[in-house]
Amino acid sequence: MAYRVATGDVRKHLQAGRRQPILDLWWHVHGEVPPVPGVSASSIGSSQGTPGLAGAHACFRGLMRPAGEDDRGFDFAAFITKPATGFRYEPSMACPIRQYQIPGDLVFVIYARLDFPEGRRHNPVDGKPPVTEGVIMLWQFVECDPKDPMLPIDHQLRFRRRLW
Repeated sequence: MAYRVATGDVRKHLQAGRRQPILDLWWHVHGEVPPVPGVSASSIGSSQGTPGLAGAHACFRGLMRPAGEDDRGFDFAAFITKPATGFRYEPSMACPIRQYQIPGDLVFVIYARLDFPEGRRHNPVDGKPPVTEGVIMLWQFVECDPKDPMLPIDHQLRFRRRLW
């Protein structure tokens, strides 16, 4: 599956000078080392699992609240990852970012609004699958559930259904 990233929010972060959401987008969503001077993939310490959306270990469908134009939150998916490391903006003479250990009581959630370009039918009109499945709208750290540290706290109340 392929997802686009909502460019409006990225532009707002850039214009406001917020660097952390952009670093999180590169590492926790795209799964790539942020392209900044002084950082290379070989200089990154080992991390547990696969970074980014490809490393998601759980997926939920539907939010238990309205979101944007979706009054019921049905057309959203939430992908859950448990990254061990992240990048933080800490400028120095050598490099503007630094790798850090993420506390074990957090999970990373990537929210995507699903596309339905042909309506809600199961087969596309022209027989070709759509180019993307949706738009990534939001990404953030959330406290994990004490009973299941791989899932967000109150996941039964946040999401409608677990897909995997």
